[in-house]
Amino acid sequence: PLIQTWPTASASAETLLIRHDGESVLYLNELRHRAGTALTLRLPDNNPTLPAALALQANKPGSAQGRDYRGIEALAAYRPVAGTEWHIIAKVDRDEVLRNMWQNLFWIGLIAFAAVAAIMLALLLLWRQQHRTQRLALLAQKLESLAEQNKADQLLRHFYDLPFIGMAITSPQSRRWLHFNDRLCQILGYSAEQLSAKSWAEMTHPADVAQFECVMRGEAEGYTLDKRFIRQDGATVYASIDVKCVRNAEGQVDYFVATVDDITERQRNEAKLRRISQLFATLSQCNQA
Repeated sequence: PLIQTWPTASASAETLLIRHDGESVLYLNELRHRAGTALTLRLPDNNPTLPAALALQANKPGSAQGRDYRGIEALAAYRPVAGTEWHIIAKVDRDEVLRNMWQNLFWIGLIAFAAVAAIMLALLLLWRQQHRTQRLALLAQKLESLAEQNKADQLLRHFYDLPFIGMAITSPQSRRWLHFNDRLCQILGYSAEQLSAKSWAEMTHPADVAQFECVMRGEAEGYTLDKRFIRQDGATVYASIDVKCVRNAEGQVDYFVATVDDITERQRNEAKLRRISQLFATLSQCNQA
């Protein structure tokens, strides 16, 4: 029974016990794939493709590829049994070995592809974030320069020359939108008339009011945060806002300059990246199992 067992699940693997019998290979144990063979099955010992014959000819530990007693291609490892004329052979069908190998290669390739895709997506998100930061820095420099020069017409001209991002000028006293561009209307889903009728305080989360008060007290010159807006149609839009204040000679806030960048697509890409990472972890666990 011990000879007939195999340590792992296999459809073809088996262990053979053989010895010389004249010019034949005599199989001493019951074979897995042929009944009634113990001490009865004999095959020529000069067969160059029979692993059992090769084991007897070598009379030392080794391995071979050939055709077993069924005529099926198999991979075998063998060694003599010390103190006896017996040899023990462990063999498995070649097709089973190759099938498992191709399955492993498939999973390895799939996991590698998922890993590369996740890395590429992460690099893309990083590049877009850096590009966005550079654009916002350039915009802030332009707005600060225009505020120092106190040229309202030039401020508005540059304001509307940058349609890739939502922008607005608000009053700290009335908290109304003094000026804004079309991109902000698109992001928030309101027409220009509807947005003009609203104060920015109506669209600000209560938790963000504290940062506004810090700016009004002179403790900060602005703030940056990611937040969610509810559009007029009820849809949620993710945005990154950057608020700067422009002060007069007495240090009081004359108005706020705000930029609003729609990052909804970035949030979706990050969600895709998380799903790919979860897929990678699941595939890795399946491969290990």
